[in-house]
Amino acid sequence: MALYQEVGDKWGYAHALTCLGHVWQVQGNLETAASLRAQALELFRKLGDRYFESATLNFLGMIQATQGNLERGIAELRESLILAQQLDSRYEIAMTLWSFAKVSQTEGNQQRAVHLYLAAKNAYDSIGAWTKEHDLKFEDYLIPGRAALGESAFKEAVEKGRAMTMEQAIAYALENAE
Repeated sequence: MALYQEVGDKWGYAHALTCLGHVWQVQGNLETAASLRAQALELFRKLGDRYFESATLNFLGMIQATQGNLERGIAELRESLILAQQLDSRYEIAMTLWSFAKVSQTEGNQQRAVHLYLAAKNAYDSIGAWTKEHDLKFEDYLIPGRAALGESAFKEAVEKGRAMTMEQAIAYALENAE
């Protein structure tokens, strides 16, 4: 970060901030992670980098939701998804749909979470970004939905999520996210 500052590379500095924020987020220090990510967001906005603005908003939204600030977290996820859609960034769309699924699960809306997890998987699949590692964890994310909904309703939720187009999934994620 010091080198980026020394040479006046604001984008590099913003990117370093968000990467460092990721490290703190993974380690569970969400306050530090949020602070670093917020600084990065401010710089990406000043620089006009809408892609990294979308990505950073997604991360900030998840931090806020994890800390119990659901309204703010959902607002940031909403902004992230709208930006990703405007940019036609299918990767960021997939990431943000996944984040919306996690938030729905946190809120106890298991049916919506299952729909969004499957829609996110579709989005990842559409760009070849779904990996074997994703497969190993995917079923774990669906366990709460299966338990809460029962097998029949769970299968219906899976099918509804699987059948969504990307446009339908975006509209669905944005419903009630104002």
